[in-house]
Amino acid sequence: MSAAAQDRVLTREEAAERCRVSTWTLMRWRRLGIGPKPMRVGPRFIRYSAAEVDRWLDACEQESGGAA
Repeated sequence: MSAAAQDRVLTREEAAERCRVSTWTLMRWRRLGIGPKPMRVGPRFIRYSAAEVDRWLDACEQESGGAA
């Protein structure tokens, strides 16, 4: 993946799709302090760095022994 694509900022819907979970699951993970680290953009918006989502998914794959 190119550097520009990894630096991309994802909406909640895009991040959930990338993680293959529902947006509700992603919101629950955020409240529990698990899942990819979100970032606040302005006073009302939560976004996710594509690179952070990819790092988190890679770490999950490593923990599970590569069986994704």
